[in-house]
Formats: sequence, structure tokens, C-alpha cells
Amino acid sequence: MKPFSFYLALVGSLFFFGCDSSQQASESLKDPSYQVEKVATLGGAPIQVKVRLSQAKIPLTDYLRLQIFVEAEAGIVLTAPYLSEDVYSPLLLVEKPKSNDGWLKDQATLFYQWDYKLEPLNSGEFQIKPFQVHFRLEKEKPTAEAPWPVYTITTEAIKYQVDPVSLTTIEEIRPLRGPILPLFNYWPFLLTLLALVSLGLLFFLLLRYQNRSQAHVTRVEESRNYHLEALQALDKLEKEDLISQDQFELLHIRLSTILRQYVEQYFSIPAQEQTTEEFIQDISHLTLFSPAQKHQLQQFLKLVDLVKFASFAPGSQNSIEAMSSIRSFIQTTGKTDGI
Repeated sequence: MKPFSFYLALVGSLFFFGCDSSQQASESLKDPSYQVEKVATLGGAPIQVKVRLSQAKIPLTDYLRLQIFVEAEAGIVLTAPYLSEDVYSPLLLVEKPKSNDGWLKDQATLFYQWDYKLEPLNSGEFQIKPFQVHFRLEKEKPTAEAPWPVYTITTEAIKYQVDPVSLTTIEEIRPLRGPILPLFNYWPFLLTLLALVSLGLLFFLLLRYQNRSQAHVTRVEESRNYHLEALQALDKLEKEDLISQDQFELLHIRLSTILRQYVEQYFSIPAQEQTTEEFIQDISHLTLFSPAQKHQLQQFLKLVDLVKFASFAPGSQNSIEAMSSIRSFIQTTGKTDGI
């Protein structure tokens, strides 16, 4: 019987100490330095928000300590609570809040803690106003761009009292501290200034490039009369009467050659070596041509591409208009009032 009695005594002692350890672990979550506590939950969600005050009544010369203590199971994604001045007004925050988050117990429960040190400015009855704590569930995290549901726990108001004090000596007066102002962040200002300087430099370079382009592309004054040569080439092409022979592709190729040769010789633009897109983009930046002349060139060049590469048959009327358009462009080139 003695071995059996010894076994029972051993099991009993292990059970006693095991219960005592669990009780101590549970009691360790309670901070005895806080006398007032309000617990807020949301249905059956595995999360509790505890708002604690160091005292329900303090003298005007003392501090009031506020603690937010959140207990949540794994799988809860918590957003740190934000306490605006309106929540604890007329108290004054005298120190930066201290946090102690991510404490893991039994690999199942997480604890998050934020401590605030507040200073009263007036005596009377006041309250810590309700505020909100937001959280999400990890299991509800969307895989696509769908919104992730957010849940909100709203705390209750907690009343406290600040008692006036009578001071006998001036040394007993505790100096008042002003609010803690955040450090000024110079980065947004510096980045904005850098962006403005970069834009100014870019504008200067673009303006300089445009002026150089306009200065480079100047009208060539030589003894040859490029107007007359181009118009004579058009007269010769018109006498060949390619329209009546339905040789529309050949007609438009010849017209394009006359136009490009004239522009290259008269304006020093390498039009004969450029593609249609390059030619159109080049003339769009120049002030040598009026908007109407630029539009006329663009329409004709696109028509030529259709005839050459898309087997488009423009017909007699479109061909006559194309020839007339090129003749008008050559005759009116350089006029500021357009065509």
C-alpha cells in the first residue's frame, strides 16, 4: 500500500502545482497598478479590448495612466488604436505612448499593450471617451483585389475624478509641461522642392531644344527657285494624264516625291529619307508651316501610304484633289494666314 499511497501523493502534488501555475499565468495578465478596467468585445470574436485607468480619482498634482490591453487569438490582424486628443481631453499627453505588442503565450494567444501618461489641467469629473479598435481575420484575407472585411470594437466611456489640492509652499507646485509636438518632417518639403527644380530644368531644356531646332531648320536662300521647280514638276506630271489611265498609285508616288524633294530643298528637312510618321512628327514642331498647311500635309501623306501599302484605289476625284492640294501647298508655303 505504501507505493500506491506515494503515487497518489505525487499525482496530487503535480495537479496542485499545475493548477497553481495556470492560475498564476492567468493572474499575470492582470496589472494590479490599474484599478479601473472596462472590457469591450464584439460578439463571439476571439478578441478582447481592455481599457484601464490607474485610479478612478486622482489629485490635480498627480498623473493618470491609461492602458489599452488587447487579448486576441492567433489569426487576428490588429490595427494599432489611435487616440485623438478629444478622447482624453482635458488631460494632456506628457510622454510618447509606450507599446509592448506581440507577446505570445502558449503559442495561441497574442497580447498587445499601449500605455499613456496623462496630466490633468483642471479639477472636476471627466471621462475617457469611447474610441474604436479595428481588426481583420486572417482567414478572410482575399486572394484577389476584393476588399478585406474590417471589424470594429467600440469601447465604453470611463469616468474619473480630479480632486483639487491646496498648496502650502511654492515648491510643491509641479511645473506644467506642454504637449509633445511631433518632430517636423522635412522630407515632403525637400521632395517637393526637388520636383519643382526638376520640372523647371526640364522646361528649360525643352525650350532650348525647340529654339535650336527652329534655328537649325531655316529657309535656304539660294539662286535656285525651288517653288518654280516644284510647280514645273507638277505641270509635267499633270500633262502625263495618269488619272485618265487609272495609274493612281504611280501618280501618288510621283506627287509624294515632288513634295518631299521640295520640302527638303527649300526647308533643309531630310524629308526624302524620313518615314511618314517621322515626317509628320518633324513638321508638327515647326512654326514654318501654318496649322492648315500641317493638316494638309498629314492628310496627303497618310493617303499616299494607303495607296502604296494597302492597295487603296483613291479614284479620279481624290487624285485630282491630291494634286490640287500639293500645288496649293507649294504656292502658299511660308504664309502665316494659312491656305
